[in-house]
Amino acid sequence: MVSLAKVPRHAARMAHQLLNPLLFDTISINEYPKSGGTWVCRMIRDVTGFRFDDNAIPRPGRSVVKYHRLPLAVKRQAVVVRDPRDVFVSFYFHCKAIFQDDPFNGQIVAMVEAEVFSRHADEPSRIAAFVDRLIDKPIYPRFTWHAFYDHYLAQGVPVFRYEDFRSDPAATLDRLLKAMDVAVPASVIDKVAEDHAIDKILAARGGEGG
Repeated sequence: MVSLAKVPRHAARMAHQLLNPLLFDTISINEYPKSGGTWVCRMIRDVTGFRFDDNAIPRPGRSVVKYHRLPLAVKRQAVVVRDPRDVFVSFYFHCKAIFQDDPFNGQIVAMVEAEVFSRHADEPSRIAAFVDRLIDKPIYPRFTWHAFYDHYLAQGVPVFRYEDFRSDPAATLDRLLKAMDVAVPASVIDKVAEDHAIDKILAARGGEGG
């Protein structure tokens, strides 16, 4: 159920999903949260010049749009997946954060605090309870990692691994762009992959993954 605080953003994203592809080139990247979708979208943005309105009300134009959706009714999409063990750890620390300037993520953190964290004092118990909820009765999104992966694999949607983006970002980005019928010179892809190298990102974060 969508809360009233999320209605304008939710309505705008639904309208953008339906209308923007009719008027402008649009690439949709779908992921289970904390699978590297934001990182991938930023690389696509920089090689194509498309808009990327992450965690904001999207505006019309040539766009790359990130979703956490099952199902997602768009034709031009790719899915990014990550080892679920790493997803769960990253999502756990995400849900311990405070998002004062981001109401959407802030609501997720508040829900997890109320439904999981508030019932467990020590961190090992919190982690165990959090993973159990993700597997058995997810809070957000309302589907499991395995349901997400199995659905899109069966649908034949192009699937790209976060681990491949880490080990060979240029080649993996090139494969994704070709799957989306986007032609970009190899030199541009190489430059963007270098600019978004994971070592640089982790160094900027003080060595933390996610």
